Amino acid sequence: MTNGLTDRLAELDSQLKELEAEIISLAVGGQGYDELASKILALRDERDAVSKEIATDANMKQRIDEMEDFVKGHDAIVEYSEVLVRRLIEKVTVFEKNIVIDFKSGVSVAVEI
Repeated sequence: MTNGLTDRLAELDSQLKELEAEIISLAVGGQGYDELASKILALRDERDAVSKEIATDANMKQRIDEMEDFVKGHDAIVEYSEVLVRRLIEKVTVFEKNIVIDFKSGVSVAVEI
């Protein structure tokens, strides 16, 4: 689910290290310091955003895995189960031509009527 996000995170870390080393040398010379500091702050913000996205993806994967384990732990479902519905489903929205089922894992499924 992270689809290259960890690679992007490593790339951002590398760029940050290079820029931080460069800013030290520029601070001594006093030239271009502000522009480089802005780049570093922008990279840090991007790095934080990528880290949050990785954490969100990991959380989503964990919730999906838990839901899958719960369903696999039960035999074939042949009748309505209040326990199962309350455990897995957040809400059901009925439209004119379809029904949208929102699972607690964050996954939504639309079923045509």
